[in-house]
Amino acid sequence: MLTTQSVNILEEELKQCEAVLRSRKVKPVTTVTTNTKFKKFQKTYQSDPLAFVHDVIDLPYGWTLAPHQEEVLGSIVEKQRVALRGPRGCRKTSTASMLVWWSVLTAEDTKNPTTASAWRQLEEYLWPEIHKFHKFLNWDLIGREPLQRDKELKTLSIDITESQTAFAVASNDSDKIEGVHANFRVFIIIDESKAVKDATFDALEGSFSQPCDQVLALSMSTPGPMMGRFYDICTNKENRYSDWHTKHVTLDDCLISNCVSATWVEARRKQWGESSALFRNHVLGEFAQDSERVIIPLHYVEAAQQRWEERERAQALGPIDTIGVDVARGGGDKTIIAMGNASAIIGYREMDVRDTMEVVEATLGIMNNHPMARGIVDVIGVGAGVFDRLRQIGKKVLAFNAAEKSENTDRSGTRAFKNRRAEVWWRMREALDPMWNSIIALPPDDTLTGELTTPVYKEDGMGRIQVQSKEEIRKELDRSTDRADATIMALVGADACSQYDTEVLAYQDIEEE
Repeated sequence: MLTTQSVNILEEELKQCEAVLRSRKVKPVTTVTTNTKFKKFQKTYQSDPLAFVHDVIDLPYGWTLAPHQEEVLGSIVEKQRVALRGPRGCRKTSTASMLVWWSVLTAEDTKNPTTASAWRQLEEYLWPEIHKFHKFLNWDLIGREPLQRDKELKTLSIDITESQTAFAVASNDSDKIEGVHANFRVFIIIDESKAVKDATFDALEGSFSQPCDQVLALSMSTPGPMMGRFYDICTNKENRYSDWHTKHVTLDDCLISNCVSATWVEARRKQWGESSALFRNHVLGEFAQDSERVIIPLHYVEAAQQRWEERERAQALGPIDTIGVDVARGGGDKTIIAMGNASAIIGYREMDVRDTMEVVEATLGIMNNHPMARGIVDVIGVGAGVFDRLRQIGKKVLAFNAAEKSENTDRSGTRAFKNRRAEVWWRMREALDPMWNSIIALPPDDTLTGELTTPVYKEDGMGRIQVQSKEEIRKELDRSTDRADATIMALVGADACSQYDTEVLAYQDIEEE
């Protein structure tokens, strides 16, 4: 029988041994008590994400699952690969967030990479939504304490153990996606898939090829143009993607389940035009190709907006050295001042005034704050007065007359333009064309997107490019393309400006058809 003295001696020897181990940087072996409640929870839900969501996530009052969410949650394990497309607001992100929590909590060996066409999508949308659902989880039912923030639950990752993780990865880092392996489950989520490159989808096959109990993928997006791997998967192009299960969430699905409101739909119809690719993609949830005659395709603009977001985060948009001023002429038009430089629009000033001197004062204030800035002013109609006054007080301004005849040709040298308006719109198309490695960055502005992607072109009797008339555009958008015009002047308008005499100025006050 051990005496008190013997116990004290043993305890002292144990302390000495631990001290030696610490000095040699060897961790003492500890005994881990298995949480049987958590183990039972994992076994119960590891193949049933729908039951997990119903039983484990305490949704806020009045918030219920939409039928299409139930379908995706209930089919992901059986189908393995699900491609989900639908309008804005159809709860794609919340569906993915719930699935991340199901996957990372219900298996001891599970890796869950999340990726997207743009890092911003992960940083500002998907992962904040994942964090939001952390507080809705019933941790008592789960059988363990909530995750510790900044330790287990980080900004862009969940690290319960080394083999029980979820994390964000850039879509252009296909090696990291291809290298994801686990013994029980790999679940890959691809957000805004319409712009994700084929190489990323191909990298998935590295994970799908491994021997693993559950290898799952959820690819989701608002639809885009009729091209790319996501489009090919959703349409099972050439019958090559039959191993993907596709789910198209329609506008009617969203209206019935109260995901979107009829008021929002009608507002977007007026803003973008019912026949536009933008409306069909983002509201109807349909793949839609731009009209063959649209001047600036939607995916050109969306790529430029992605560049803007990347540069804005890096604070690399550059200085303001160019200002495009589209002066309102009446009706429902607004005066728009676009501020930027040769490669980016940085911001706008919008004015609902008819007093040209107020426009002069606003423009002058911007130019005084940015002394290197040059102004480009639309001089048809009331804009002439703004140009005259700015030039009179010695500011660097150029006069843009959209109705003036153009002597220039397109980049290929084979196409001529009816007037300056057609020339600058076509120059904008060329500047945004990804085939020429465009560097233009445009702010993510829905009004701007709608205006840039609405006008179409035709050829006149002499084979010259002519832009759709403003009267026709007003019928479609119920407004003029004020924001787009100011943007185009700021970015590509300088070379199409006229050199007027400083003493006697004359302008054509006609519609630029």
